[in-house]
Amino acid sequence: KLNAGDELFLYTDGITEASNKEKELYGEERLLNILNKNKNIELEKIIPTIKNDISDFIQNEPQSDDTTSVLFKYNGKV
Repeated sequence: KLNAGDELFLYTDGITEASNKEKELYGEERLLNILNKNKNIELEKIIPTIKNDISDFIQNEPQSDDTTSVLFKYNGKV
C-alpha cells in the first residue's frame, strides 16, 4: 500500500553489481546510503546523483550490465 508522499525506486541488478577495478561491487548498502543521504533533494535530481555516484565508484571500468532505474512519487488520489 502506498500513502500520499511515498516514493518507490526500482532498479536493475546492473546498478548494485557495477564493479570497480578492485572487483568490488557497488552494492545495495551503498545504493541505500546514497538514497537516504539525498532523500530531501528534488525528485528529478536523485537518479542523476546515483548515476554520478556509480561513475565515481567504478572510475574508468567498463560497464558490464545495464544500469536502469526509475523513481516514482505517489501524490495520493487525484
